[in-house]
Amino acid sequence: MMSFLRGTVASMTTTSVALDVHGVGYFIHVTPRALQGLKVGEEKLIPVSLIVREDALTLYGFADVDEKSLFELVQTVTGIGPKLALTIVASQSPEDFVRAIASKDEARLTRIPGVGKKSAARMLIDLQDKVRSYGVTADQTHWQETVTQALISLGWSDKDARAAMTALDVDNLDTSDTGAILRLALAQMSRGGSA
Repeated sequence: MMSFLRGTVASMTTTSVALDVHGVGYFIHVTPRALQGLKVGEEKLIPVSLIVREDALTLYGFADVDEKSLFELVQTVTGIGPKLALTIVASQSPEDFVRAIASKDEARLTRIPGVGKKSAARMLIDLQDKVRSYGVTADQTHWQETVTQALISLGWSDKDARAAMTALDVDNLDTSDTGAILRLALAQMSRGGSA
C-alpha cells in the first residue's frame, strides 16, 4: 500500500490537490491542514491513504502521519467510510479527537458534521482501547475538559478556551486543582485581551 507521494503540486482546489509524480498526475482529496502548506509549483511530500473499492481507487492526503493514522483508525468503526473519516480529521486535530474518545465526550463527537448520537456511541465503544496507544487517558484529559467547559460557560469561545489550555505549562500544573488551573487560564486569556 502507499504510504506517501512526493511530487510537484500541479493544481489545487479547496479540498484536493493534483500532484505530479514523475509525469503522472495523482488526484488527492486532502484535509484543510494539508492544504495550508502547499503551493502550486513546489515539490511536496504528502502522507496518503489509498482506498480501494470495486469501482474506484481513491487517494486521501494529510498534513502529517497523525492525521493519516486517525483517518485509518476511525474507519475501523462500523458504518464509518472514508468520506466521513476525512470530515472527522478535517474538523479537529488528532489530539482533540483522542481526548474526546478517552474522556467519553459524546457531545463533542456529535458536533462533527455527519456524526450523530449512534455513530458517536459506536466510536466511543470501538475506539476506547485503540486510542490508548496515543498515550492519552481519561484521567489526563478530564481536568482539561472541565476547565475548558468552565471557560466556555464564562463566555469565552470554544476556540479561545482550547487555545488557552494548549498554552498552559502542563508539566508544572497540579491537575487535581482545577480551580487553580481555571484561574491561570483566565489570567492568561485576560492578558490576550479577547473574550
